Amino acid sequence: NTAVTAGTYGTATSVPSVTVDSKGRITSATVNAIPTASGSTAGLLSASDYTAFTNKGSGTVTGVSISSANGFAGTVSNANTSPAISISTSVTGMLKGNGTGISAATAGTDYSAGTASLATGIVKSTTSTGALTIAVAGSDYLTPTGSAATLTNFPTLNQNTTGTAANVSGTVAIANGGTGATTAAAARTSLGAASLDSPTFTGTPTLPTGTIATTQTAGNNSTAIATTAFVAAANGTNANLTGPITSIGNATSVASQTGTGSKFVMDTSPTLVTPTLGVATATSVNKVTLTAPATAATLTIANNKTLTANNSLILAGTDGTTMTFPGSSASVARTDAAQTFTGVQTFSSTIAGNITGNAATVTTNANMSGDVTSSGSNVTTLAATTVTAGSYGSATSVPTFTVDSKGRITSASNTSISGVSAVGSSLASSKILVGNASDLAAAVAMSGDVTISNTGATTVGKIGGKDVSLAGNLTTSGAFATTLTTTAATSVTLPTTGTLATTTDVANVLDDATMTIGKSGSSNGDGVRFANKRILFNKSDPIICTTDAEKTTTAAEILESGIYINNNSADNDARTKIVLPAPSTIIAAAGAKVGDVFTIFISVVAISGKSNSIALYTSTGNQGSSNGYSMLHSNITVGESASRVVYFRVTNVTSGSEAISIY
Repeated sequence: NTAVTAGTYGTATSVPSVTVDSKGRITSATVNAIPTASGSTAGLLSASDYTAFTNKGSGTVTGVSISSANGFAGTVSNANTSPAISISTSVTGMLKGNGTGISAATAGTDYSAGTASLATGIVKSTTSTGALTIAVAGSDYLTPTGSAATLTNFPTLNQNTTGTAANVSGTVAIANGGTGATTAAAARTSLGAASLDSPTFTGTPTLPTGTIATTQTAGNNSTAIATTAFVAAANGTNANLTGPITSIGNATSVASQTGTGSKFVMDTSPTLVTPTLGVATATSVNKVTLTAPATAATLTIANNKTLTANNSLILAGTDGTTMTFPGSSASVARTDAAQTFTGVQTFSSTIAGNITGNAATVTTNANMSGDVTSSGSNVTTLAATTVTAGSYGSATSVPTFTVDSKGRITSASNTSISGVSAVGSSLASSKILVGNASDLAAAVAMSGDVTISNTGATTVGKIGGKDVSLAGNLTTSGAFATTLTTTAATSVTLPTTGTLATTTDVANVLDDATMTIGKSGSSNGDGVRFANKRILFNKSDPIICTTDAEKTTTAAEILESGIYINNNSADNDARTKIVLPAPSTIIAAAGAKVGDVFTIFISVVAISGKSNSIALYTSTGNQGSSNGYSMLHSNITVGESASRVVYFRVTNVTSGSEAISIY
């Protein structure tokens, strides 16, 4: 029992107060009377007060309205008779209450975003943030081929599993399919297996399939287990030898042999008695070393002849050549050095080259023939050729000659120089030499736009066949390629000093000159004018933004259109984020220089019930200075029914450091 007094607590005019312990039991109970209601005390109405309250009468509601506050709004129909109230909210997305009103919940803070943007896989929730991500195989969960060792917070398996384990720790009992041991020897003992070192077979061991011990025959070399009877029979019979030496039982014989005796020729240097070498290869015979040729060679000595070499000798010559030596003993003369001959030498053919010696002993001079001849003396004669002796070549002709293989001129003639006179010869005044249609130099007069005097001075009288008159000097430098086009007589007055600019380089004019903009006497209503001409700026179609997302714009869109309009009528809050490309792409596309300025125009159309806007981002997720941009205003956002011109100024064109300032 507890200390509470058993009984009934609470009536129509009193309420009970109880105390409960940790086990849910009431340990004490009391009764508190409900006070009578008054102007300062909440309580029960007395009978007289109730009567007064019910006699207050009745009334009529004359009007009902709803005030939009705390995220709620609504409408009332039949406000003065039978009101019908419709409650709505201006909040878009998930609702969040704060005890006073409602507001839009923030993804990742107030609730976890959906999984539509996640890849396919197992979803994992982060405890601290509630964010959903895709679980990583191998660390958040185990793949079919993974290892549980790398998993964290993975439960311990206490139940039976199926499959093949890559690695099992601990000892598996025999009853559970294991060996009950941790080593191979212990496992064989535990399972009752025989030792592998010296196994002892008990019972009747079975031979390999297909073998029967009792049917093995002599000569059986299969892998079957041999019986003792088979081994005994095999050892009792000698194997018969085959080949050059054969045997039957223990008796051997040689199939074929030459001579008699008991020694086979197997020594390293055997002594043979009257051997026939046949095709044998010998490296030496009686201490004479023989070198084997690559393919074949023949040494022939005639019958009963002797070849003796007293010194080392190498004979070289042409195959098939026969050399005949003197009939008696003598020395052979050499041809590669000086040689002295004794006795009278007779040569049957002409000697080529020089012969030296004592001319006094020469009894008869040899008569030479050919191009150089001699007759009985040492005086020689050079044969004449067919050329006519004389001089060839002059100021108006060139020599033409023929040379034979011995370097002698065999014929010569003069060839006149065709065409005009050579340098120093006559040429008509003010004429020049020009190659004509026959590829020959010809004297012609210089004509056309340029003429030449006999002093070499040229005069430009026309350009393109049109007369040109210069009152002063015209000086050019560098590459000068200019085309002047006119349809009639035109006078061009050039400035006395300065630099002429082309239409493709107007900057050279505007840098150092003054130009009046606007036509005299006009309000300049037709656009900017230079004198009486307008300058037109053509732009591509505007970039229409209709989605609530980031849009990465291109350099071409900025330079060619430069107009961005948000007129989304489908979304209540279409906030388009224009992400600028890197400054390097804009500078490269425009060929920009430091100081160049370009603009873009941003406009947001007013649509009833919508709240559209366009925000300018220098990089993904960044409205401030980044990505090479320096933004004067850290947040450039154009809201509904507003327009804005944004100025861009190039501040750096160095490759890798391109920069643009935004104003």
